[in-house]
This record gives sequence, structure tokens and C-alpha cells, in this order.
Amino acid sequence: MENQLLYFVYGGSESYRYEAKFSILSALRHLRDDAGISISVITDRPQDFTGWPVRIKPISIAELAGWEGEYKYVHRKKACAILSALHDAKRTVFIDSDTFFLKSPVFLFERMNDGAYLVDEWEACWREAKLRPEFAALCKDLESRNEIPDQDLKLYNSGVCGVYDTDEALMLESIGYIDAWKDHCAKLHTIEQIALSFALKGKKVYEAKDCVRHYFSTKKYFHAMLGLFFSRHGERFRADLIRLSSEVPQSRPYPRVASRLWVKWKAKSFKKSDFRLVRALLYGCLVPRTPYALASRHVWWESALKHIKGGGYELSFRHGNWPDSLPKPLFEQDVSTAVSYIKYKLENDC
Repeated sequence: MENQLLYFVYGGSESYRYEAKFSILSALRHLRDDAGISISVITDRPQDFTGWPVRIKPISIAELAGWEGEYKYVHRKKACAILSALHDAKRTVFIDSDTFFLKSPVFLFERMNDGAYLVDEWEACWREAKLRPEFAALCKDLESRNEIPDQDLKLYNSGVCGVYDTDEALMLESIGYIDAWKDHCAKLHTIEQIALSFALKGKKVYEAKDCVRHYFSTKKYFHAMLGLFFSRHGERFRADLIRLSSEVPQSRPYPRVASRLWVKWKAKSFKKSDFRLVRALLYGCLVPRTPYALASRHVWWESALKHIKGGGYELSFRHGNWPDSLPKPLFEQDVSTAVSYIKYKLENDC
């Protein structure tokens, strides 16, 4: 096999499974039949992908536990999954499930023609990252080992990771860093990405963010929209799912520009935390009346909850009322829907 896209899907999470299937559909939507790219899925639930145009690589619960390591760092499994599939193809591009393709995957493999590596994107260099509080303990540890990296070392997001069948040593080096830094995994969840960045030091690395959108920061909106997509069309693969997948929006739903300007004007006199509350409440009420926007509007209201709980507005919502001091959307139905949702969340401490 020349080129493979690799996914890693484990556990019984419906949302996680929907992510991966939607990402696969987006890849297929952009691919030509003669592109020479296969799609592989490492999974502990092979039955979930029966009938899908993918190469299924089953993994046992015991193997998953081994990949996690004795210290139970969940993201170590990703590095191990990539290592396990290296020899299945000349070039492997690992794709996080919370992604979708904007262009053909062919462009990713073309960037590897000159021996370069692929990542999702460059997020920071070491001189910037080391100043963050969450890096303090790791920096101290590296200093004690005399392993402080160059200040210009680039730190990458590994939502996309393109490697070669000859890169066993590179992936073992990355896993070795993870194991050496195991004491920091609990507080610094991106250890896996930092380890890969250290292993890629001095190599030519290209970004993939213009081809693949990684929506990790807006997952909840996409979970709601993908839930609607698969409830409408089902999970069993059929050819028209590829075309239908284009109906899912490529970003979280926002109100139209005029509505956003209205919200900004209404919220301008509020202090910062209340501004965010008003914005989130009203955005959820004012999203377009399209199925996917309406399916995910509650996520805006959930983002408002942290400003409501324990505050002066909580009592009003608990009594089923919109606070008098907050601006209301035009339609009473939106007010009623928002209040009912927030009241339910407060009462169930969600």
C-alpha cells in the first residue's frame, strides 16, 4: 500500500464514532476513485465499521490498556496506534476523529513527496510555551536533566500526523519522551504533542490546516450537528452518505450579521462576564432557523451557564423566568425555549 489515512476509534462513545465517520465521509467526498489512497481504522469495535469502505484493524482491550501505559495517559495510545500501522503503507497520515476535509487528501500526501512530515498546525515555539504556568514543572524537569530544547523549537498540534514506514525510531522516540515525562501528564495533557514535536526537531514539517479542519475547540456544536445528521440518514454506509455529508455546516452556527450587531449593541453596557452571558444567551436564541443550527443552539446556552450558576440571575431561571435586567430576543418562543433548557440544566446540576 502506498498511502493510507489512519483513524483510531475506541470505546463506545457515540459522538466519537460519529466524528470519525463524518471525517471519513468528508475525505471520500473530496477523493477521486483513482487517487490511490486507502483508509484504515484501528478500533476495538470493528462491528461499528462493517460495510464502510475502510480497512478495519481490530485491537483488543488488553492491547489498548498496554498502549495507555502503567500511568494511564490516554493520549499515549495515539502514538502507539501510529507506530502499529507504520508498515501498512509507505506513507501514513493519521487523522484525529474531530476533523473534516476541506480539500482532497491527495494534497497531504503530495506534501510528503520531498520527505517532509505533516502536522495539523504549528501552535507555538518553546520560548513562548515555556512561560505558560502549565509548562513550569516540565521545564524544571528538563532543566534538571540538562534537556532544555532550543528556544526556536516548534510545538505542533498533532491532530494530523504524516509519517513514513521507516519512522519506527521516530515514533519510539516520541513514546520514550512521553514515558520520561509521565509525572507531568496529569497537568499537561498535551504531553503527547510536545513529545512528537521534540522527536520532529530539525525535520522539514508542513502544516495541514488548509486541507483539514480540526474543530477540537467547538466539539459540542459538532456533536449536536452530527447527531442530527446520523439520526436523519443512519450510520450504515451507502454511497449517497458521501454527498449528503456536505449538508453539515463547516463551523458552529452563528446568528446573522445584523443579529450579532444587535446583540453587541444590547450588551455594550454590561460588564465583561455579563457581556459574555448576554451574548451566549442571545446567540442561542438568534441562530438561523435551519435544522443544524437549531440542533446545536443549546450549546450556546450551556456556555452561558457558568455565568448564571451562583450569580444573581440563577433564581430567575430556576423560577422559569428570563431575568428582567437582561435584553430579550424578539420572539417569545425563543425566550421560552432558552429558559426551559437552562432551568432543566440548573435543576439537574448539569
